[in-house]
Amino acid sequence: MPSSTSKQSRFMRMSATKAGRKRLQARGVKPAPIKTAKEFVEADKSK
Repeated sequence: MPSSTSKQSRFMRMSATKAGRKRLQARGVKPAPIKTAKEFVEADKSK
């Protein structure tokens, strides 16, 4: 399922990488599960 907004897309791309997850946690934001984030990233690429 592709992301519906650019903000969601950015969030999922960050949640899919180790560095991005650290950055989100530093801001106090809970990252999305890795599996879900990677599915969104793949769907966005094929969009």
